[in-house]
Amino acid sequence: MESPRSIPDLLDAAQSPDLAVAGHACRELLNRPVDCQSHIDRLIDLLQNSNAAITDYAFRTLERIGQPAVDPLIATYVKSQGDFRRLLVGLIAGISRFDDYFPILKTEINDGETECRYWAANCLGRNYNDDVDWPPDAMKLLDDAVEILVSLKTAL
Repeated sequence: MESPRSIPDLLDAAQSPDLAVAGHACRELLNRPVDCQSHIDRLIDLLQNSNAAITDYAFRTLERIGQPAVDPLIATYVKSQGDFRRLLVGLIAGISRFDDYFPILKTEINDGETECRYWAANCLGRNYNDDVDWPPDAMKLLDDAVEILVSLKTAL
Protein backbone atom coordinates (compact mmCIF):
# COMPACT_ATOMS: atom_id res chain seq x y z
CA MET A 1 0.00 0.00 0.00
CA GLU A 2 1.28 3.45 -0.92
CA SER A 3 2.28 5.60 2.05
CA PRO A 4 0.58 8.99 2.36
CA ARG A 5 2.43 11.94 0.87
CA SER A 6 3.96 14.45 3.25
CA ILE A 7 2.31 17.83 3.78
CA PRO A 8 5.19 19.67 2.04
CA ASP A 9 4.85 17.31 -0.95
CA LEU A 10 1.10 17.94 -1.07
CA LEU A 11 1.64 21.69 -0.86
CA ASP A 12 4.07 21.40 -3.79
CA ALA A 13 1.50 19.38 -5.73
CA ALA A 14 -1.20 21.97 -4.95
CA GLN A 15 0.88 24.49 -6.90
CA SER A 16 1.19 22.24 -9.94
CA PRO A 17 0.19 23.74 -13.28
CA ASP A 18 -1.65 20.46 -13.90
CA LEU A 19 -5.05 21.31 -12.44
CA ALA A 20 -5.97 17.67 -11.87
CA VAL A 21 -2.81 17.13 -9.80
CA ALA A 22 -3.35 20.39 -7.91
CA GLY A 23 -7.02 19.64 -7.22
CA HIS A 24 -6.25 16.12 -5.98
CA ALA A 25 -3.57 17.51 -3.65
CA CYS A 26 -6.00 20.08 -2.25
CA ARG A 27 -8.66 17.44 -1.62
CA GLU A 28 -6.09 15.28 0.15
CA LEU A 29 -4.87 18.24 2.22
CA LEU A 30 -8.43 19.07 3.30
CA ASN A 31 -8.76 15.55 4.70
CA ARG A 32 -5.48 15.65 6.61
CA PRO A 33 -4.60 17.53 9.77
CA VAL A 34 -2.19 20.25 8.75
CA ASP A 35 0.11 22.07 11.14
CA CYS A 36 -0.87 25.33 9.52
CA GLN A 37 1.55 27.47 11.48
CA SER A 38 4.53 25.49 10.16
CA HIS A 39 3.32 25.91 6.60
CA ILE A 40 1.79 29.38 6.75
CA ASP A 41 4.14 30.85 4.13
CA ARG A 42 3.38 28.03 1.71
CA LEU A 43 -0.35 28.35 2.28
CA ILE A 44 -0.20 32.08 1.65
CA ASP A 45 1.71 31.35 -1.57
CA LEU A 46 -1.28 29.28 -2.69
CA LEU A 47 -3.41 32.42 -2.56
CA GLN A 48 -1.65 33.51 -5.76
CA ASN A 49 -2.86 30.47 -7.65
CA SER A 50 -5.23 31.14 -10.53
CA ASN A 51 -7.29 28.04 -9.71
CA ALA A 52 -10.23 29.09 -7.50
CA ALA A 53 -10.37 25.68 -5.77
CA ILE A 54 -6.74 26.00 -4.70
CA THR A 55 -7.25 29.56 -3.46
CA ASP A 56 -10.34 28.39 -1.57
CA TYR A 57 -8.35 25.53 -0.01
CA ALA A 58 -5.66 27.98 1.15
CA PHE A 59 -8.22 30.29 2.76
CA ARG A 60 -10.05 27.44 4.48
CA THR A 61 -6.83 25.95 5.78
CA LEU A 62 -5.48 29.28 6.99
CA GLU A 63 -8.78 29.90 8.72
CA ARG A 64 -8.20 26.74 10.78
CA ILE A 65 -5.19 28.34 12.45
CA GLY A 66 -7.57 30.51 14.41
CA GLN A 67 -4.98 33.11 15.36
CA PRO A 68 -5.71 36.83 15.29
CA ALA A 69 -2.59 37.44 13.20
CA VAL A 70 -3.77 35.38 10.26
CA ASP A 71 -6.55 37.56 8.82
CA PRO A 72 -4.49 40.78 8.64
CA LEU A 73 -1.63 38.75 7.18
CA ILE A 74 -3.89 37.47 4.41
CA ALA A 75 -5.31 40.94 3.83
CA THR A 76 -1.89 42.54 3.60
CA TYR A 77 -0.50 39.84 1.35
CA VAL A 78 -3.38 39.75 -1.08
CA LYS A 79 -3.59 43.55 -1.28
CA SER A 80 0.13 43.65 -2.05
CA GLN A 81 -0.46 41.21 -4.90
CA GLY A 82 -3.18 43.45 -6.34
CA ASP A 83 -5.77 40.67 -6.25
CA PHE A 84 -8.40 42.02 -3.89
CA ARG A 85 -11.08 39.76 -5.35
CA ARG A 86 -9.55 36.63 -3.79
CA LEU A 87 -9.57 38.25 -0.37
CA LEU A 88 -13.24 39.09 -0.80
CA VAL A 89 -14.10 35.59 -1.95
CA GLY A 90 -12.37 34.31 1.16
CA LEU A 91 -14.31 36.70 3.33
CA ILE A 92 -17.57 35.65 1.69
CA ALA A 93 -16.61 32.04 2.41
CA GLY A 94 -16.40 32.89 6.10
CA ILE A 95 -13.01 34.25 7.11
CA SER A 96 -13.37 35.32 10.72
CA ARG A 97 -13.65 38.80 12.20
CA PHE A 98 -15.19 40.31 9.09
CA ASP A 99 -15.56 43.70 10.80
CA ASP A 100 -11.75 44.07 10.81
CA TYR A 101 -11.97 44.44 7.04
CA PHE A 102 -14.56 47.18 7.03
CA PRO A 103 -12.08 49.99 6.23
CA ILE A 104 -10.70 48.00 3.28
CA LEU A 105 -14.19 47.25 1.98
CA LYS A 106 -15.21 50.87 2.39
CA THR A 107 -12.22 52.02 0.33
CA GLU A 108 -12.89 49.44 -2.39
CA ILE A 109 -16.61 50.19 -2.61
CA ASN A 110 -15.93 53.91 -2.92
CA ASP A 111 -12.77 53.93 -5.03
CA GLY A 112 -12.03 50.45 -6.36
CA GLU A 113 -12.16 49.15 -9.89
CA THR A 114 -15.49 47.76 -11.09
CA GLU A 115 -14.93 44.11 -10.18
CA CYS A 116 -13.47 44.98 -6.78
CA ARG A 117 -16.42 47.28 -6.05
CA TYR A 118 -18.80 44.46 -6.92
CA TRP A 119 -17.07 41.89 -4.72
CA ALA A 120 -16.66 44.34 -1.84
CA ALA A 121 -20.35 45.21 -1.99
CA ASN A 122 -21.29 41.53 -2.20
CA CYS A 123 -19.06 40.72 0.75
CA LEU A 124 -20.44 43.52 2.88
CA GLY A 125 -24.02 42.57 2.04
CA ARG A 126 -23.50 38.92 2.94
CA ASN A 127 -21.67 39.58 6.18
CA TYR A 128 -23.45 42.60 7.63
CA ASN A 129 -24.61 41.75 11.13
CA ASP A 130 -26.30 43.95 13.72
CA ASP A 131 -24.29 42.28 16.50
CA VAL A 132 -21.06 43.78 15.16
CA ASP A 133 -19.94 47.18 16.43
CA TRP A 134 -19.88 48.81 13.00
CA PRO A 135 -18.69 52.36 12.35
CA PRO A 136 -21.53 54.94 12.12
CA ASP A 137 -21.35 55.11 8.33
CA ALA A 138 -21.81 51.37 7.86
CA MET A 139 -25.52 51.58 7.05
CA LYS A 140 -24.91 54.26 4.42
CA LEU A 141 -22.18 52.10 2.93
CA LEU A 142 -24.48 49.09 2.97
CA ASP A 143 -27.05 51.10 1.01
CA ASP A 144 -24.29 52.06 -1.43
CA ALA A 145 -23.31 48.41 -1.67
CA VAL A 146 -26.84 47.40 -2.66
CA GLU A 147 -26.87 50.07 -5.37
CA ILE A 148 -23.49 48.90 -6.65
CA LEU A 149 -24.65 45.28 -6.78
CA VAL A 150 -27.76 46.23 -8.72
CA SER A 151 -25.92 48.51 -11.14
CA LEU A 152 -22.94 46.23 -11.73
CA LYS A 153 -24.68 42.86 -11.80
CA THR A 154 -25.22 42.98 -15.54
CA ALA A 155 -21.85 44.61 -16.23
CA LEU A 156 -19.82 41.64 -14.93
